Formats: sequence, C-alpha cells, structure tokens
Amino acid sequence: VALLEKLDHPAIVKVKAHGQSQDVPWFAMELVDGPTLALRLAKGPLSLDEARAIFSRLLDALVHAHQHGVVHRDLKPANVLLANDGARLADFGIARLDMEAATRRTQLTRTAAILGTFPYMSPEQRAGRPVDARSDLYALGVMLYEALAGERPEGAFPPLHRQRADIPGRLDRVVRRLLQPDPKARFASAADSKRALLAALKVPIPY
Repeated sequence: VALLEKLDHPAIVKVKAHGQSQDVPWFAMELVDGPTLALRLAKGPLSLDEARAIFSRLLDALVHAHQHGVVHRDLKPANVLLANDGARLADFGIARLDMEAATRRTQLTRTAAILGTFPYMSPEQRAGRPVDARSDLYALGVMLYEALAGERPEGAFPPLHRQRADIPGRLDRVVRRLLQPDPKARFASAADSKRALLAALKVPIPY
C-alpha cells in the first residue's frame, strides 16, 4: 500500500483508502469495469491498432511507476485491465521500491525469494539477481510478442514478421530489443521504449 500510494496515474489502478480493523490491515482499490488482457488474448491476437493503444498506455504507466522508484515485477496479461477509457495496470502485490532510483543514494537489500510469474520473468529475475526497471521492460516485451503472435516467445522463437504479414520489421526489432537477455542491451527506460514503439508503428510521438 505504501508503494501504491505513491502512484497517481490514469493507467494505474489507484488505492482509494487503507486502514486496520481488529488488527487486520486492509486497503481498497478503485473498481475498474472491464476484462483483463488475458481474456482478450484468449480470443486471438491484437490488431496493430489495439496493440498500440494498449501498450503505449502501459508504457506510460511504467514511466510513472519507475520515476517513483517502483518496479512492478509481475507484469502479465492477467494484471492488465481493459477499461472503457483505456488499459490499466493492476496488482503491484510483489512490487519493490528501488531506493537507488527513488533517492539516488542507496538500494534495498534483495531477498533470496524469486517472486513473479515465470513465463514473463526476465532472466535476471528468474536467477534471483537484483532487478530494476529494465526487468519490467522484458516482461512487457513478452506480453507484446504474445499479444501479436498469439503465443509467448519461448526457446528459439520466430520473428514476429514471419508470424504475421502485417507486422513491419521495425516493430520486430523493438520487441527483440525488449527481450534481450542482458538488461544493458534493452531500452534504457519505458519512455525510450514508447518512443521506439510509436516510431515503429509510424505514429506521431506526443513528447
């Protein structure tokens, strides 16, 4: 709750209140009316327009979260709600505060626990190594590939443009960069990722 209270963005499900009742802590979140991205993908891959609308908004949410030092660590289609006014990122239940990003001074000591949803975890998260914002970008890359190809990128996965004729090679390159095993080879930030995504889809960049 302390992490979520720091976040106030239209693409992030908000914490409305919290407290304690008979020694049991509780918190309430806003009600978001809409299916999850997982339910949408069960009907088939997204069109390029759908992918642009959903993933550019998710990247906006990550820009905001990462600016506040919050790393989600469990990005997956089931944690994305498709409301009438746009996609919302939910369930920061295993988020961690990256104090280095938040204060530029220090970083919390990591635990040995490996938390998250395995198919969407970055290699460093699977190995129990320290994670930062680039780990969220890897998970988003898995989601984006899955949303367009209809399957997750596992093993020696084929390029997107070989899966679908309407996918340009430049979009494939963006996804491949998000999925780089080495965090240093990925985009440096969610903002950089969004600029590359919109450029690949030839959409005017608003900032």
